[in-house]
Amino acid sequence: MKKADLYKLAKLLHDKVLPGIVAIPAVLYFPHEVVEQLNELCRARGLTAQQLMAEVLKAQSPRFDQFVEEVMTTRKPGEPPTWPSDPLYCLACGTMRHFARNFLMMMEDPIAFEQMKKDAPANWSFRSIEELGDDQADWWKEE
Repeated sequence: MKKADLYKLAKLLHDKVLPGIVAIPAVLYFPHEVVEQLNELCRARGLTAQQLMAEVLKAQSPRFDQFVEEVMTTRKPGEPPTWPSDPLYCLACGTMRHFARNFLMMMEDPIAFEQMKKDAPANWSFRSIEELGDDQADWWKEE
């Protein structure tokens, strides 16, 4: 595909597709300590979870290509999961992975995507991974 065609595709996705994906609220799961820090940051700054997410993604703009590469690089087999030490970077990474999964679902299984939209919570929020049941707590292994 030509560079100009890739640019047009990226612009189309950014302008037409991404806003629909971003508009679907979800619960994002992180380690307990990260959730506490994110909730405290929201309280201290007077922001909603969605507003904080927008801030952290905007902060990645100057290094967006590198950020996407970091987020989308899968771990090597047997490599243990690690979380970034910065809770805001954790949020940026978690949000981007969530958007990527939703985009893939929209493209590969539109029926499941529509059902996910119907079942979405009213607002964005953060919860602790420890709240998930044993079968759900390993969601990151599916990546």
